[in-house]
Amino acid sequence: YLGLLHRYVESHGGDAERLRGLLASERWDDALRLVHTLKGVSATLGMIEVHATTVELERALREDPSSAASEALIRRLDERQSALVEALRRGLDVEGEKSTPLVHPTDWPRSRAAVDELRVALEHDDARARGLCETRAVPLQAVLGDQMKRLVAQVEAFDFEEALVTLANAEAHCEGLRPRSSQ
Repeated sequence: YLGLLHRYVESHGGDAERLRGLLASERWDDALRLVHTLKGVSATLGMIEVHATTVELERALREDPSSAASEALIRRLDERQSALVEALRRGLDVEGEKSTPLVHPTDWPRSRAAVDELRVALEHDDARARGLCETRAVPLQAVLGDQMKRLVAQVEAFDFEEALVTLANAEAHCEGLRPRSSQ
């Protein structure tokens, strides 16, 4: 999910401005496609206000793309989208590397399970490793810290051998995954 949010910020952060450009160039079909795509993505990610605005905007653009109602909805979309993207940038630390674990220490069993599941996928050259990086992002982040981006890049490049090395190194240095001594 975190990977999807990062992609949302990168891919859709400037959609309102792109939409204005498409409408100014009278590229009506492209404008509708952009709004329709944003509508689907925002629904999938649970971005209720952006989704609701895109539903109205898509309807308005189909009726009259150059209407005042369309422009008012674009302004509303821009406001909501800008606020959302800014909050996501801050929360995801898009500009820098976050090394602080995102999982509370009581979730170490969940992190262990995520690491084990990813390791098995990587060892078997299973393309599902890519999906695991997204669906298990939070518990994996707790183990990998600032190495998470490196591991994701390796998995996306299908460099599973290097991803296994990154995972093993992070695992070896992760206090939360070390067995407690019985002293």
